[in-house]
Amino acid sequence: MDQSLLYLCLLLLALGLALNLKLTFYLYYRIHNPPPPVALTQVPPGERLVLPKARQWLSGCKVELEADQQARVLLFLSSRCDKCREKLPQLSTLPPLAEQAGVRLWLLSTEPDKRLRRFLTDSPLIDHLLKLDKKAYQSLNPSWSSPFYLFIDHAGYLQAAGTIGDEDWQSFMQQMDEVSREMEVAS
Repeated sequence: MDQSLLYLCLLLLALGLALNLKLTFYLYYRIHNPPPPVALTQVPPGERLVLPKARQWLSGCKVELEADQQARVLLFLSSRCDKCREKLPQLSTLPPLAEQAGVRLWLLSTEPDKRLRRFLTDSPLIDHLLKLDKKAYQSLNPSWSSPFYLFIDHAGYLQAAGTIGDEDWQSFMQQMDEVSREMEVAS
């Protein structure tokens, strides 16, 4: 075998070994020094939340979330999230109940229109869909979590934030069940 070919193979093996060592030491460092967790929200519960302007998906009209003097529930779902797909039927029952309870319900997204149309076909949530730019979305949901929610009171203070299905969400769903029963009794 040609000596220059052997040197080339030896050089490639040495470079591969160096890369392997570098990645091994980086992995060792990351295991012992993990990055800090990303906060679920930029403000803790009880603090005033600055709400960005958004655009209603169906009409294209601008919506000022700050101007609304109602309690608000902001939902963050993703069309690529299996849990979000599972929860969609349950969430689709919420708009009339929330309205009856005096709560404004909004679904916020940055996803392309085509994916949103497929994801929300035949869902009443499509009427409550607001589009945000990525910067505004990230200001409300810095971890890009889904299915995720924010509960905001009428004065704009964050009351709770978390994953749909947690304890605060279960409490909200119990309240919506009570509203549903009251509506059935009234009719």
